[in-house]
Formats: sequence, structure tokens, C-alpha cells
Amino acid sequence: MTPVKKKLRKIGNSNLFKKGSNTHDLLRSWDSAGPGKTGWLLVGLCAGLYGFLSFLSWRGGHDWGGDFSAYIMQGEALYKGELEALKTQFRFRQAFSLPPDSPEYYPWGLPLIIGLIHSLGIESLDIYKLIMVFAYMATLGICIQWWRKSLSSLALVGIGLFWAIHPFMLTYKDQVLSDLPFLMMSMGFLSYLDQHILEQEQGRGVHYRVAGLLAIFAAFFRTQGEVLGVIFLWFLVEESYRTY
Repeated sequence: MTPVKKKLRKIGNSNLFKKGSNTHDLLRSWDSAGPGKTGWLLVGLCAGLYGFLSFLSWRGGHDWGGDFSAYIMQGEALYKGELEALKTQFRFRQAFSLPPDSPEYYPWGLPLIIGLIHSLGIESLDIYKLIMVFAYMATLGICIQWWRKSLSSLALVGIGLFWAIHPFMLTYKDQVLSDLPFLMMSMGFLSYLDQHILEQEQGRGVHYRVAGLLAIFAAFFRTQGEVLGVIFLWFLVEESYRTY
């Protein structure tokens, strides 16, 4: 038996999660505290751990994970009011790039954030990477709060810690792209739709508006967010036929 297998077997035979252990009693106490309190405890644990590990793994610079220059150009054009000049530059690039290296325009959510930060005179990439970290921390919190009524504390701890310490997600912040803000918005939409509309029979008017805004914000960051709009419209049509 290899040393790794011996170590895994030793962990498996340990009393870490057995009845009467400190870990077991802690998880049982979280369950008895109610789903709301348990959810917030796990949000703090997983999101805080991810934030701490992100701080430890922080490095300067930016991985050119996409055409970030196009995002910068769109953000500066918004700030300076030079959208016509941007349109000319993008068309020139599209005409002389075989094949085209990017869409003519990216969705305007991330460029708007870049334009707002640029207007404050902040040139460091760290602020953009910090936004990515907060977006992923918020995504972890949304998912844990969403699943807290369906999963046990042990399952939530396992899933939350897995995604909090995943090496890929710890380095993905170096790619300043719209993926993580879009993930936050899309998971927020699906969670809100499930918890505040599907599970409630009355008083849905305000919740419909909030869910629609979340779907719009998601599409504002990535064109895939239009799928959320289709899901929302399909749900509204189905609901109208059911209550007709």
C-alpha cells in the first residue's frame, strides 16, 4: 500500500466525523440552530476562507485571459464620451483581422465598471482583481444560502470548502474578465427565482421585478445571460396559463 493510500485510510478510519466527535457535534449544533443561522455560518466560513487564500496567493500583473484591451477601450470610451471613435477603431480591427480576434463589442457591464474606476483615476489592476474576488465570494454565499434547506451541514461544508480552496478558482481572479460577475448574477437570479417566486404563492409582484432585473444585469455582463431572460419569460407565460 502506497503512503498516500495509507494516509487516506487513516483519515477514513479516524473519529473526525463519527458520532460523539467534536466535528460531528459542531455540525449537529449548526443543524439545530436552524437553516438561516447555519447558512450564514457556512457563508462566513467558505467565503472568508476563499478571501484569505486569495490574499495569500495574490500576485502582481494580469493573465491575458481574453481580449482585455477591448474591455479597456470600451470603458475609456464611456468615460471620455468617445463612442464614435471607438466604433471606428473596432471596425478597422475587424476588417484587418483574419479571423476576427473578438466580437465587435463586448457586453457593456464590465466596461462600465472599468470606466467608473478609470474616472476615479485608479490605474492599478489590483482593484479589478479585487472585484473578481468579491464576485466569487458573493457567488459562494448565494449558493450556500440557496442550498441550505436541501442539503445537510456536512454536505454544504464539503461543497463550499471544495470550491473555496479549488486551485483553479484561486488563480482565476488574475484573469480580469466578465465570467465571475456573470456567475454571481446568474446564480443570484436562479436562487431568487427558486426561493422567492417558486416557493411563494402570494406577494410575487415585487419579486418578479427583482428577478427580471437580475436577469437583465446578467445579460449586461455576458450574452449568455439572455438565456436567463428566456427562462424567466417562459416561467411567466407558464404561470399566466396556470392562473388563467
